[in-house]
Amino acid sequence: MLAISAPLPDELSRSFLGRLMRMNGVAGEKDMIERLASFLGVAERDRRKVTVTELLSMAARMGPENFVCQHTLIPLRRSITSYLPDLAHGAPGSQGVLFLSGQRLIRPIPYLCADCVRADVDRFGISYWHREHQLPGVLWCARHRTPLRYADAEDALLWPTSQWVGDSREVGAEWFNELNEHKVVRRFHAIIDGLMDTHRPYPVPHVSARLRQKARAHGLLTYSSSKPPRGARLLSDVVRDGFPHDWLSTVFPELVAKAPEAQLVQMDGVLYLPNSSAPATVYALACSVLYDSADEALTDIATGMQQGMVIASGGRRSKVSDEVYRSAYLVHGGVYREVARQISVTPQSAAKRLQQLGLPDLKERGWGPIRRALFAFFVSGMRLEEAARIGGISAETLEAAIRQAGAGFVGVLREMDATTSCRSAGKPRVQPLSPHQAKSASESWQVIASLSGATKRSCKSGIEG
Repeated sequence: MLAISAPLPDELSRSFLGRLMRMNGVAGEKDMIERLASFLGVAERDRRKVTVTELLSMAARMGPENFVCQHTLIPLRRSITSYLPDLAHGAPGSQGVLFLSGQRLIRPIPYLCADCVRADVDRFGISYWHREHQLPGVLWCARHRTPLRYADAEDALLWPTSQWVGDSREVGAEWFNELNEHKVVRRFHAIIDGLMDTHRPYPVPHVSARLRQKARAHGLLTYSSSKPPRGARLLSDVVRDGFPHDWLSTVFPELVAKAPEAQLVQMDGVLYLPNSSAPATVYALACSVLYDSADEALTDIATGMQQGMVIASGGRRSKVSDEVYRSAYLVHGGVYREVARQISVTPQSAAKRLQQLGLPDLKERGWGPIRRALFAFFVSGMRLEEAARIGGISAETLEAAIRQAGAGFVGVLREMDATTSCRSAGKPRVQPLSPHQAKSASESWQVIASLSGATKRSCKSGIEG
């Protein structure tokens, strides 16, 4: 038997896991997960298929979608995505996302509020980690209007916040004094809050189109150029100039160090890379300078996307669900052209969607060559060359089918890449700085900016457009 309690309001899923460990006297995280799976009746053969986030939702007696939206940072992380954009957060089929990001923070280190610690102990008898304090750019508690503290330890989230108050660093009152009335920073926070409230993501092509239209209205360059025209205004420059640099270093440090009038694909690319998603933080920064208010930005992004509807060039049409595609694929024996005919879409559209679902084109019904080869490779565990021989096809043909079957995983890899690396030249992305690192780095940014002819902007000199 295990002692199980409900997650507390806005409690991070990993904080909930740590609380279950302490309640049951379990020291190891892996041991707790195994015990939890056994207690919940998950068969041993299925345990690798069930993510930690799903186990915690079962323990909390919550549906996975509700649990993900109330106790993880996935709603923000997936708020704008190119990978399965019609899939609700935590819905069936999102196990890959839950496995990779279900327990992850967005910032490198966790933050806490000392006043919330005391309030939680008074109300619940225990303290815990709040999601709202982990959002990018948030350096003070909105409820208590006090600076946050941060703990630099890998396993901090598994322990109550009360144990970290004395072993953490305070952000510093000067941040609150300098930033609290900064209009663009406040707009950024409101946009982040709005994206956190999503239950399903917005597709990247849709958001990119809305931002591109808005950028054109501001006279910004909306296409990629190795040598932008003289005098061209870049989105990255507008964002860099629109925020205090100390604060921006805690969110997107590459932007502070970039040279003026030089494109930064991680930021400027949101306008001209409609099939490649950036972190939600980048979209929020862009929206903060392109729109006059958070409400205007969130309303414009949501235009045409309510209830899973999309605006097509010829009017409004319903978006066909993944389940419809899967059912048609089964009925027609994995033949793309017949699936396209049933759903009334072009063969190209059907192929793209089915490959996103990891369903390769079997070319013909029944036990045709490709199906026999794939069965030998995936189910029988044969080597690629041997499986191709069984199917009577070339190794190249089988390899192409395997790549189609793995397209869903490729999408997950791209989603990982969007949050952990640059989208240019394979350079590793710079981690957001802690507040103290940002303050101490100010002189370094100033030197870099002066060498490139830029002028540093401190928190006190940030534009409050």
